Amino acid sequence: AAEAAGARDREAVARAEAAAATARTEADASAREAARARSSLEATKRAAAEAAAEEEKKAEQLRMHAAVAFTPLGQLVTGRAKFAFEGNGAYGTLELYNAAQPDATPPALRQLAQHYRDLFCNSGRGDLAVPQGDGTVVVPQARNKYAGELSRIVLVKNELLENAFTTGLLLNERARTVGAAGGMHNPPNPDEFELEKEAVRSVLKSKMKYGELLGFEKASVIPTFHGCSHEAADAICSSGMANAADAVQNGIFFGGGLYTSTSGEYGGGYARSQDDGGFVEPGVGGLNPRPGNPNGEHVVLMQLANIGRAYVGTRIRDYPKNGNVISERNPDHRSFLHSESHLQRAAAVDQGVLPANYFEDVTAGYDSRYFICNEVVGYQAVNLLGPTGKRSDPTLPAAYDELILKESNQLCPQALFYIKRPPGGTGPSW
Repeated sequence: AAEAAGARDREAVARAEAAAATARTEADASAREAARARSSLEATKRAAAEAAAEEEKKAEQLRMHAAVAFTPLGQLVTGRAKFAFEGNGAYGTLELYNAAQPDATPPALRQLAQHYRDLFCNSGRGDLAVPQGDGTVVVPQARNKYAGELSRIVLVKNELLENAFTTGLLLNERARTVGAAGGMHNPPNPDEFELEKEAVRSVLKSKMKYGELLGFEKASVIPTFHGCSHEAADAICSSGMANAADAVQNGIFFGGGLYTSTSGEYGGGYARSQDDGGFVEPGVGGLNPRPGNPNGEHVVLMQLANIGRAYVGTRIRDYPKNGNVISERNPDHRSFLHSESHLQRAAAVDQGVLPANYFEDVTAGYDSRYFICNEVVGYQAVNLLGPTGKRSDPTLPAAYDELILKESNQLCPQALFYIKRPPGGTGPSW
């Protein structure tokens, strides 16, 4: 009886242990299942959060693109198909603004018209450069002295030139974002961190427009102005600009290329002869090289510029005798890049001041050149951080600039600004 009772007790213990083991197994399975459920829930939450973040990113991109599409450059370059340009020739035109009929501008285009008026009217003569704490400088700009003479703004559309320009921008964008190693697409300037060069470079960067063209984040554009005759404006709008090296003129200041400026006032000066208050000297026999059209208007062409790899010019690097000579009677006042500076350039190479391939490197190794100039020194370059010339000479305002492009597809005609001197000598003020 005792043995039977002991056996029953052992069976009971065994059953209890088996039940406990089963319970533990089931508990472990439940725990694992709960852990899997928690893990799955966390993964689901993470996936949902990532999906939400991705959707928000896409929404932000759409909002950004929508905003970009409504920027002035975005409207003009990427949305030009909706504008009804007229003309059966090489390019079409659309009158955006007429001072005689300001209310005639369609409501949909009035914001764009205001932008273009501001672009021209606010691009006057530069003042003394103001150094900033980070090594850059700011150049305050006055009102364009031709602002009161602005009579019309006419948009220009040439599909062939636009396609060539856009292709160049695409290649520039790709070069700066895909496979560019060691700055191969952005070669350093000589004297890369020289203070004057950095100051001039900061002014150039301040002119660049980023993020105003859909699809372009690295490639930048700069609105530029070019004053010329009506015939030249028509030729440029038809087939692009001509290289200054092929033009008949009194010297090429900063090497061959396509000469433009970010200053509307500077462009306005080249739209008129000296007899009309402009810069251009009278022609042979006293003929006016910049006659007005039948309405008495002169023209300034506005183009977008794709500067690509830019060379920044300074007096200390690009002028004989460290830029100390400012007298126009002395040939040393001209830059080494001037078309009449062969002897000065050769002497500088012999003296070890310039490398033997300086001219080729600067004119062919970069897509553009940028110089800041002033009429006091014959429209040659000026120093921004100190005297131009000798130490006893004054610091000069950064009055105007010259942006020289290498290829015609780096420029795209956008608008014609017509200026006309009113009978009373004043015009509308913006």
